[in-house]
Parts: sequence; C-alpha cells; structure tokens
Amino acid sequence: MLSVRHRNLLREMRLPLVSMIVFAVVAGFTGAVLGSPEDGGDCASCHQSEQVLPAGHPPTAGMDLDGCLACHVDGTPLTLHSAMPLSHQHMLAGITCADCHGEEDVVAPAPMTTEQCLVCHGPLEALGALTADVQPTNPHMTPHGPTFAECDLCHQVHEPSQNFCADCHDFEFVVP
Repeated sequence: MLSVRHRNLLREMRLPLVSMIVFAVVAGFTGAVLGSPEDGGDCASCHQSEQVLPAGHPPTAGMDLDGCLACHVDGTPLTLHSAMPLSHQHMLAGITCADCHGEEDVVAPAPMTTEQCLVCHGPLEALGALTADVQPTNPHMTPHGPTFAECDLCHQVHEPSQNFCADCHDFEFVVP
C-alpha cells in the first residue's frame, strides 16, 4: 500500500508519467519494428526531426547525450536517470537493442534476465559498491534474498523505473 506522500506524488506526476509511458511504448514498438540504428548515440538516430518532449522543452532534434546532460545533471531532480527510459539511456550510450536481445527477434524479444544485465553491469557485489552511499539503505545489497535482487523489480527498460523497496519501506531514492 502506498503512503499518502507517494499517492500525492503520483497524483502530481500523473500527466508527465502517462506521457512518458505512452512515449516509451510508442518509441519502443516503433524502434523494435523498424529496427534500431546500427550505431546508437543520439536522439536523432530514431527521432530525426521530431520534438518528442513536453511543450516548452528545448528542441532535441540532432541532440546527443552531451546536449542532454547540459541540463539533466545527476543528483538533481532533472537527472536523466528519472526522466528518460533506460532503453533510451542505453541507446545514447551506443548500445543497440540487438546488443542485449540478440538479432533473432527484434519485434517481440524475450524479457531480459538479471544474468544478462550483469554481463555488462555486474557482478552484483560491484553494483553494491557503487550504491553503497545510497540512503537509507543500499538497494543492491538487500537482506531479503536473491528474489529481491532481480534487476527488473526496479529497473524497467521500456517504461519508467520504480523504487520497489518503497512498496514496503519508506525509502526514497531515484531508480535509473
């Protein structure tokens, strides 16, 4: 059950959240059907002349990751870790859909497993070291066992990520 604070936050974020979900679904489906670009690395590789962000946002056509990071600084409310789906963050880093899902089925790829994530991001102990300073507790060193260490409990690649810990605990941290 969500706390009053979380319900209020969700209420405030409803329109931006729905917009991001719709964007992620449409962009994910379009990218899967059309195929991802050979080389990831900038928004224009998929979006070309489109303005895909909310009204008032600076133009993004042709913008690369450095352009995004000029405003979306880690440690601030505008961080890309909370504003952009992980699929887009991976693409901006030069990682294509096929790099994770393989070439076999780009239209309906199989879900990722924690083992697949750890090929690039692991081992889990190293992730725990990277997030050792996250308060009030380190999300990668859960005392609840391996079931609660599955990456996709928090990290959603094609939709907004969530703080799974907050379903039971009063923990606040940005989940990329």
